[in-house]
Amino acid sequence: MTGFFGFAAVLSSILLGTSIALGYLGHPYHLLVSLSAAFVAISAHCLIFGIFTGAGKDTRELVQDLHLNPEFVGQTKAFRKVNFPPALYAILLILLTAILGGALSTAGSSIWGSVHGLLAWITFAYNIKTFWLEFRSVRENAAILRK
Repeated sequence: MTGFFGFAAVLSSILLGTSIALGYLGHPYHLLVSLSAAFVAISAHCLIFGIFTGAGKDTRELVQDLHLNPEFVGQTKAFRKVNFPPALYAILLILLTAILGGALSTAGSSIWGSVHGLLAWITFAYNIKTFWLEFRSVRENAAILRK
């Protein structure tokens, strides 16, 4: 799972960065690449929700069935507390950037173009930070499950 999430995070980051570059260049594929980037990034963050929700339940059942150290359950809960809020904020930023971009495409060029561009950069930076946090947690969770 670590490899797949890493691939999804890198692909998403490349698409987000390409989308920003295409937007500043006024390229006609900006909309298509942006929607693809949003879909891949949101899917990667939702994958984190599934990974840590499922891992928490699996870990809890293994600890009960095999009489293992209950500390493992606490560690998986800690991953949820660390990863879920940033992932939700990253999704919110992606959606806000996309909504603002859609409004901008109907309103034409205005101050909102600069706001959309600035929000796109903030979204890109926040997603990079969040993907790194999530990747570290997925890697640590995989190590715990191997124990």
